Parts: sequence; structure tokens; C-alpha cells
Amino acid sequence: MYTLAKFREFQIELTGTMYCTLVEMKEGSAFTKYVIREVIQIENLKKRIHFDVCFGEDHSEVYCNCRMFEFKGILCKHSLSMLIRNEVDVLPDKYIIRRRKKDVRRTHTKMKLSFNTWQNSTEQQCCKEMCVCLAR
Repeated sequence: MYTLAKFREFQIELTGTMYCTLVEMKEGSAFTKYVIREVIQIENLKKRIHFDVCFGEDHSEVYCNCRMFEFKGILCKHSLSMLIRNEVDVLPDKYIIRRRKKDVRRTHTKMKLSFNTWQNSTEQQCCKEMCVCLAR
């Protein structure tokens, strides 16, 4: 579903789920809150960071406080690990943003431009001057 570039980012996040460990779980009425520990290695130092992930089983909704989905448009490893834990086998469509799909039709790429249809040369000269100004 993803473009090749986004799929590679998604693969990195999916691989990163092996570094995520469930630490705590609190069940609520609509959502279950999970505390996920991720071990990050910086040079010779190991650092443990905790993330809060909320999962709603009704609509397979997931929210992580790292907010990667809001910033990059793909789910983070913490959210993916909770989807896997709750046996969600297929990524819900709402987590695949339309512009990140490989089959999206972009209407702006279908525009045809022809500069030969202009009647006088002043329009052509004006266009050339604008292009030079915008290229700076």
C-alpha cells in the first residue's frame, strides 16, 4: 500500500518492535493503556525510555505519546507492537494516509503546459522574468 520510501520507514519501525517491552497495562472502559519500554543504545550506553500507548479494541484505534503518526504519517514501533499484541493482523486503513499510498492519483501531475499558444511575446517575456525571479 505504501510508496517505496514510506514502506522502508515502516519496515524500520516494524523491526524496531523487538526492542519494545510491555511494562504495565491498565484497562479502562473505552481504552486500554499500555506502558511500553524501549531500549535505545547510544554508543556504549543503553537508555530505557517509557511510552504510553492507548488502544481501543472497538475500532482498533491506537495512540502513542511519541506522536510519530502525527508527524511522519506512519505508525511507530510502540503502536505496532500493541496492534500485534492485540492480534490486529491487518493495518487499519485510517493509519495509511492517502498521500503515502503508491496508488494515489495526483491531479497536478496531469496538467499539460504549452508555452507556444501565447499570442504576443510580452506574455512570454513576462513568464521568463517571473521564472528567473522565482529561481533565485
